[in-house]
Amino acid sequence: MITRDGIGCSTDAGAGAVATAAPVPPSPRECVAKVWFLLSNMETVPPMTEREKFTHILTDPADRRYFMDAPGQEHYALLEWIGARFPEKTIIDIGTYRGASALSLVASGRSPVITIDCYDHASPLLADVPGIARILDDAVDWLDTVEAAEIVPESPVIMLDVLHDGWTEKHIYRELEELGFNGILILDDINLNDPMRRFWDGIDRPKLDLSRIGHHTGTGAVLFDGSRT
Repeated sequence: MITRDGIGCSTDAGAGAVATAAPVPPSPRECVAKVWFLLSNMETVPPMTEREKFTHILTDPADRRYFMDAPGQEHYALLEWIGARFPEKTIIDIGTYRGASALSLVASGRSPVITIDCYDHASPLLADVPGIARILDDAVDWLDTVEAAEIVPESPVIMLDVLHDGWTEKHIYRELEELGFNGILILDDINLNDPMRRFWDGIDRPKLDLSRIGHHTGTGAVLFDGSRT
């Protein structure tokens, strides 16, 4: 059963469901297509507050305040919604920083998250959150590993929030193409500065500007089809 909120790509059966033969679960690609459709038509993010239980892990008071901000101001409610759409499929978070994006993506408990950063800015408590695996490495270097070659093509969603110089984002974008990424790339801060706007404007895949329900500095989504350039 596929419903308007995309719950057919989660583990929920839906109220009043009659148990007959076990349904065939949607494939990851089907879920990506359905979530893309929902994002394309979403006017607002449904109330998502499971991430609040992780607020204590954010040691900076500003981070804690921003973490629960409304969609359109911050993107964490949107990330929590996305993280609930792909049960048991690994989501990749490139740019851990203090861990707010990873915590949002894992908040529903449905999708494990691998979060990558070359610096350790996060609280040690982040390592104890169920479902989060941390990698301390430069993302550009990690994408050249055998591990990345196995994980990236199977991931339905990658969150990218790194240097915001445009060049790094473009390099990682090309690496994902080479690895045959087959999901949705979420980009933070697409309107932050001129390099990021040029990077966003230069993307020729299907894309959505989700800033109205994401981050006030710009949130974008790009649909990949697994093709290698």
